[in-house]
Amino acid sequence: MKERLVQPELLDHLPSNDPRAIGSRTDLRRVNWFMRNGRILVEALRESSPGAHKRRVLELGAGDGTLLLRLARELGPDWRETEAVLLDRQNIVGPATLRAFGDVGWSVKLLEADVFETLKAEGSHYDVIVTNLFLHHFSDEQLKKLFSLVADKAKAFVAVEPHRDLCSLFFSRLVGLLGANSVTRHDAVVSVRAGFAFRELSRFWPDAENWSVTERKAGAFSHLFSARSRDNRHSVALSASRSGGPARKPITIVGGGLAGLTLGIGLRQRGIPVTVWEAGTYPRHRVCGEFISGRGQDALRRLGVLEPLIAAGAIPACSAAFFNQYTASPIRHLPNSAYCISRFTLDQLMAQRFLELGGCLNQDHRLRGETEAEGLVFATGRRPQPTENGWRWFGLKAHARNIQLHADLEMHALPSGYVGLCRLKGDEVNVCGLFRKKAGADSSFSWQEMLHGPSESILHSRLAEAVFDESSFCSVAGLSLYPRRAVDHVECCVGDALTMTPPVTGNGMSMAFESAELAVEPVVCYSERELSWSQAREIIARACDNAFRSRLFWARWLQCMMFSPRMQGAWGGVALRSGWLWHLLSRKTR
Repeated sequence: MKERLVQPELLDHLPSNDPRAIGSRTDLRRVNWFMRNGRILVEALRESSPGAHKRRVLELGAGDGTLLLRLARELGPDWRETEAVLLDRQNIVGPATLRAFGDVGWSVKLLEADVFETLKAEGSHYDVIVTNLFLHHFSDEQLKKLFSLVADKAKAFVAVEPHRDLCSLFFSRLVGLLGANSVTRHDAVVSVRAGFAFRELSRFWPDAENWSVTERKAGAFSHLFSARSRDNRHSVALSASRSGGPARKPITIVGGGLAGLTLGIGLRQRGIPVTVWEAGTYPRHRVCGEFISGRGQDALRRLGVLEPLIAAGAIPACSAAFFNQYTASPIRHLPNSAYCISRFTLDQLMAQRFLELGGCLNQDHRLRGETEAEGLVFATGRRPQPTENGWRWFGLKAHARNIQLHADLEMHALPSGYVGLCRLKGDEVNVCGLFRKKAGADSSFSWQEMLHGPSESILHSRLAEAVFDESSFCSVAGLSLYPRRAVDHVECCVGDALTMTPPVTGNGMSMAFESAELAVEPVVCYSERELSWSQAREIIARACDNAFRSRLFWARWLQCMMFSPRMQGAWGGVALRSGWLWHLLSRKTR
């Protein structure tokens, strides 16, 4: 859809007692219900400000206050004793609404003022600033100014806005079916055109490295933006343990791979006692695509790991190309550069970082005992599954030299699997493949023959002169690539222990980093006695499901496409050359 178009809305210019304005505000309650904005906001608020403690909440553009009242009721006992400040240019909150806030244990202050002047005021600091269908009224320059003020005055910010796409625009023209009056019918279309898509709001958020920022489509028609401070001065967990109170509860992480070490580093940066149990030793080779794309780079940057990683030899990757046996796609430029680095180097670097922060790392040991104990996080990698739908899935990886790549990243689709190639430090290339065999079929094979592909394939000619480093060879079997929901797990899980994304997406490493980062704040709140373990586990699960649901859906579709017999024929050639399909899948799987 086109770029944002900000236009005046009729409701903003009507007197508060105008019958059309009163009717339009009633319409907005139905619209919010239809868009599920209340439920979206409740889930986002619980994730942005977990725990049971007194809060100061500011709602921007509060209107008649009924939406925040609904949120207060649904947030429940953990949010009692909240002080709510309702800010709007018109004071239209009724006495009945104020009494209802008191019934749920909230105190309310009304502010009839300009949002910019209020946020500039000295002493106006808040635990959470929340808004609904408000930001789309502002131009890009105004949003930059507003976000700068919000970031200075709040520990967390949550906003739900119209999602700008053709589907939302189409349905905005049908709000009359909900009984909406002429004002609402006009404003619904205007609001969608001024709404947001992709990560447009994230561009305006200041000091992104010190904030955990989430932006995504939520529901069918809504756009969620949330930001949570990672600065200790803005910590959400206001527990007594920071001032000499009860000792923090220790955390145990089972698995010292990417997710486990990322979580360990994040917790140690917050002063939480952490022990990581790792069955292997460092350094070691692992079956992995060995490139970091998507939002995982932001997580590493916030943890202070990205710069040392680059110094250790991570190579930027700016281009990619797809191949079947006989056809090549054009070389595509990646929307954002990836970084390629050997797991042999990366795991060692992250383990060293964890130890430098005072973490306890037990290598070459397996932790045995109760799997549902409090404070126990599983980052054990894949969940072994011998077969899936009659197939045995397995992965192979080795480093090689003397390979001339046409793009920084290459993906080769084969009849029995696919193989990815990426550049590494020292003229090495990572050759990593996912394969499948029918259950019960002959399991003997040469790993080099599998990685080379059929003799007539483009991959085989690409690797014709390759010299493999046999010491880098590793394999893994029993893979399950069916997407799993985090809320279905009894244990607290991050990384591949949660769910695996098909390797063709190139997003597996990023999801490991992201899931671990999503777990940091709830685990800190548990350690500091702000949350029970079951509450922390539920918050982590919901956050991971919300973050990865769409990605896993599209990844499953891409995985099926890669193994379709049509991929090796004329249809595959058309798909490989389609720039539209490339951009769609690149965006949806990240």
